[in-house]
Amino acid sequence: MEKGITKPSILVVADDFTGANDAGVSLAQVGHTVDVAFEMHYRGDASVWVINSDSRAMDPKLAAMKITSLMSHLPLANNPPLVIKKIDSTLRGNIGAEIEALMKACGITGAVVAPAFPQAGRTTVAGECWVNGVRITETEFASDPKTPVLSARIADIIRLQTAIPCQPVTVSQLSHLSYEQPWIGVIDAQTDSDLDRIAAAVMQAKQPLLLVGSAGICDAVARRSAIMSPPTVLAIIGSMSEIAQRQIATLHSHPRITQIYVDVEHILAGNASDYDARIVQALQKGDHCIVHTCNDSVARHQIDT
Repeated sequence: MEKGITKPSILVVADDFTGANDAGVSLAQVGHTVDVAFEMHYRGDASVWVINSDSRAMDPKLAAMKITSLMSHLPLANNPPLVIKKIDSTLRGNIGAEIEALMKACGITGAVVAPAFPQAGRTTVAGECWVNGVRITETEFASDPKTPVLSARIADIIRLQTAIPCQPVTVSQLSHLSYEQPWIGVIDAQTDSDLDRIAAAVMQAKQPLLLVGSAGICDAVARRSAIMSPPTVLAIIGSMSEIAQRQIATLHSHPRITQIYVDVEHILAGNASDYDARIVQALQKGDHCIVHTCNDSVARHQIDT
């Protein structure tokens, strides 16, 4: 480690600009300081470093060389923090080549691959990638002009570019796997809770593991490593339109939202402090707070008149 350089707690290596920023946003939202860099000689003091290799559409050998060169310039290769290889949830790119290169550069013998992103409809079932309930080879991603997906089986995609043994594993098996020889394990995930369990197992492993995944696994790591709770929001809605009322009604069922209906006549009588106290109380307990002056369509018409 170079003098004056603060080692990050998390290093993310993404293969494109969008993926790098997705990962950075997830971790910044829970309190991490995040730097996203696009050059080999990056130095910083953030708690999370996100490096864009811009290698998704490269030849596999060139992509691996790019990763190797990138890591050789970072002052942490022999003592890595939690390392995440950010990949596309639809398996586009040089996944196998970049996993192998990153494992070698960091001195890590085990990699856990969990590309699922349930919020976007991308799941891993029996080692296969599914998109909105359809095998990925039956979707438009199979004919991507730059990086077509040739198989739904994630292990098969990885084996195309690396000789490191790759097979399906479960979360419970991670603590029993050998670290003497390199291995790559693919784990099923259909929900955010599945990803949370995977992230926890990797972060608690007896030896460092490379965590490979998409925005879904980055979100799981963010939840696991949160420094602070997501900030609360105060929304003051003065519109009396039907659209605004429907939006308010939609938010009503959210478990962390407090709605405060303001009686205009009550405020004009000098009682605004009552509402101030309720707003402060809602925000202090961690709720989002919506303040609005029109409770329903009947009240709206009364105000109009």
